[in-house]
Amino acid sequence: MVSDYVPPLEYIVRDKATRPIKLKHVFLLLDVDFFGRPSWTNSNINSFLPPEISDESAARFWWRYLTAFQYRLWRDVIRADHRRKEQARAAADSGVVDARGQIDPAEAMEGVRSPLVQQEYRRGWNAVRPDLDRQLALLQRLVALCRDNQIRLTVAISPLQAWNLDLNGPAEIDALTERLSRVTPLFDFNAVPFIADKNEYWLDNSHFDQKAAAMMLARIFGTGADIGWGELRGAENDDGRSVSPRPTEGGMAAPRAMNETPLEAR
Repeated sequence: MVSDYVPPLEYIVRDKATRPIKLKHVFLLLDVDFFGRPSWTNSNINSFLPPEISDESAARFWWRYLTAFQYRLWRDVIRADHRRKEQARAAADSGVVDARGQIDPAEAMEGVRSPLVQQEYRRGWNAVRPDLDRQLALLQRLVALCRDNQIRLTVAISPLQAWNLDLNGPAEIDALTERLSRVTPLFDFNAVPFIADKNEYWLDNSHFDQKAAAMMLARIFGTGADIGWGELRGAENDDGRSVSPRPTEGGMAAPRAMNETPLEAR
């Protein structure tokens, strides 16, 4: 999430300020289906930001690491156990048990919620993005950080599988992508869902494979034929530091920021 990216970038920029070699280019891949959702940054033991890139002290950082797993794990185990007991009582009252006298969860939930009701519930839940304004502000901060430090920024929106597009709502995804493109130009790989329903391009439900990645990079950096996938949006908002392919005779050349001095003129 964007909340994971800004603190490390700020740290790198500060660190590079004292070194002869500067950061020149940032590539940012955003998962639009998660953008604006509650951030897990600094919320669990797997996502604590180290003191070097956060505002908290080393003592508090290590205290959280040493204690987080105890209270939260115990609490979640107790809650899960309570839910299982409640489900067991509900199933017992309904008489739904299998041949061994054990509860069959699928049978217990039969008729409670139809697939259509479940999908509508998911779509409604997916439209709730309580952290949207803060994350948009963080994205603006990241863009400004790149601009103020002469860092080229390339942004792309990850493609989604067909089921994920459906549950989030294509219109919802498109509207959010449009809003992001007002902050910085970006390549949208959902405008044309080229691989959404092609299983050969997916490692699992949410991660595309190397073949898809290669096609995305070829589109972004202009190193391959245009197959109509990956729409450049927000180019009119370009401040001169983003990257877009530039056509040359015989194909697409490597991209260059609009205000970047050509190598041969340096």
